[in-house]
Amino acid sequence: MPRCELRVVGGEDKGRSVPLPDRTAMTVGRGKDCGLCLDDAAMSRVHFSILLEDDICSIEDLDSHNGTFINGLRLRGAQILQHLDLITAGRHQLTCLFTSDCEPTVVDLGTDLHCQSCGCPIDRRIELALGMSAIGPPVCTICRQLDQTPEKPSAHSDTVISPQQLGPYLLHGSLGGGTTGIVYRALDTRTEQWVALKLMMPRDMKPKIIQRFLEEARITASLDHPGIVRCHQIGHLEQMLFIALEYHEGGDLESWLHNVGLPERKKVLDWGVELCEALTYAHERGVIHRDLKPANILLGPAEKLKIIDFGLSRALDHAGLRLTQTCNILGTPQYMSPEQIDNVKQADHRTDIYAVGVILFRLLAGASPFRTDRNNLMQLYRAKLDGETYTLHQLCDDLSPSIAEPVHRAMAPDPSKRHQSAVALADDLREARGRLS
Repeated sequence: MPRCELRVVGGEDKGRSVPLPDRTAMTVGRGKDCGLCLDDAAMSRVHFSILLEDDICSIEDLDSHNGTFINGLRLRGAQILQHLDLITAGRHQLTCLFTSDCEPTVVDLGTDLHCQSCGCPIDRRIELALGMSAIGPPVCTICRQLDQTPEKPSAHSDTVISPQQLGPYLLHGSLGGGTTGIVYRALDTRTEQWVALKLMMPRDMKPKIIQRFLEEARITASLDHPGIVRCHQIGHLEQMLFIALEYHEGGDLESWLHNVGLPERKKVLDWGVELCEALTYAHERGVIHRDLKPANILLGPAEKLKIIDFGLSRALDHAGLRLTQTCNILGTPQYMSPEQIDNVKQADHRTDIYAVGVILFRLLAGASPFRTDRNNLMQLYRAKLDGETYTLHQLCDDLSPSIAEPVHRAMAPDPSKRHQSAVALADDLREARGRLS
């Protein structure tokens, strides 16, 4: 029997299942090249990927058009999957089944049963096993954990529904899922300051996941730079590990691009310098981010950038850290360096420089630099390895070469041909900024 299988429990392809290969990412979507191809026009050709490694199963949305949802929450970045977590993609629902020598659990998704709070379809038998009451309205796992759906007061009631209290923190809703936990907007009642509270639920507390979570906390707490989100506190509350991080209302750069559009070129260069300064600080302390992308960059006061989510970072000077080095492919496809695809163990600080180049290209051109179908993962990987990209001049014919050249150099497929430090890239960007009128 497979150690883990992905089973379709709702939608046109209900009943199909596929074993997950060990240490090899499998893609799911409507494309024929996917490991699991589903007949669903609402899905992207390559919708999400799923990876099983050492009994830990992780999932990542691959820039799908309609998004991927885990237990009703939109997936942002990579997230650990647990037995019977509900995955929603397009018009299909899937679940991850961990198996042993016995027959796998039979799952049947009710088509008319949805969470009263978030509206996601749920399986009554799954939710009963995870703690849902058999009496009263159906509420999914995540909404129960957040206690976001207490019984609504009547029109004549003076009752006020309060946020959930967790130690000194008042939770005010989810900000999304990260590599090693779920992040909530929370108020620290001791200081009256807002924080981003990253929690690891009790069900996620496997030794390797705990080690990765604590390593992220250790790395984040060790960094003190204006361009990196600060760690306020690390601790343990009500059977949950947590990291309390600096919070900003500005949201992330990905959301900013969707809501505002392309920034002025001067701002792009200024932002590039800010990213390089923060990375220089981290690299000098032996920390590589390895998952730098717009969704992992926050806008702080005065639209200054702050890097977040060190869940995939690698501490070069920490000899005992071997948490992510065995993964075949690690990172977010659009922003991964070729060496992260070809040999992740060889990815050094220059992989962050490559990611900055891709980010700057997108900020300047408003498009990906890669000459591929955005949903064809294998084409994208090959384009990265072969250096098949658009030039900025092809998409922005009025762009000065002094701006384009450092961006192209940062994205060189051969690490030895890139800037050899974030300092060198920052210098080129400052020079280009000085030439703008």
